[in-house]
Amino acid sequence: LNFYTKDVQFHTFNSSVFLKELLIDSAHYSDTSRTLFSKQLALHSDKILTGSSANGMEVSKVTFDSRSKELVLSSIKNNDKNNDRSFNTKAEGVVIKGLQAKGPADAIDISIGNATFKKAEVKVVSKNRKANGGKPAGRKAILGEWIHSFKLNQMKVEQLSLMVSEAGKSN
Repeated sequence: LNFYTKDVQFHTFNSSVFLKELLIDSAHYSDTSRTLFSKQLALHSDKILTGSSANGMEVSKVTFDSRSKELVLSSIKNNDKNNDRSFNTKAEGVVIKGLQAKGPADAIDISIGNATFKKAEVKVVSKNRKANGGKPAGRKAILGEWIHSFKLNQMKVEQLSLMVSEAGKSN
């Protein structure tokens, strides 16, 4: 969901959401966005697609449990192409522990205790400065406009491939 344009670009396949000890808060009378609370949330999805094919993410075999605060992703692929650069990532065997997300949906504060990746590949290709009038490429948020803050305490990558290049140049 793009909170600014109101476009929905989020699709799930074979997904289940489990709410345990569901509660209704008295605040839901004045704030309709706060209708349900659950002491424990668990979810599973075979596949999640976000964004468009040129600027989107595909996540396979996702499980999450709010009690353990653990998110497991079999694989994740991200493509982000704009006028200044392309940013592509692929990762396999992702385990995120100590995941917390707080705040409103359009300005979330995300905190992660520990993230482990069995295999990760990051590829960044910047536009040639000559093609951009000799000016450095502009900056754009990689994580999205809806994340207010992001904190990661520890990250382990067992196998990493990193490639940063300028368009039109061989590596």
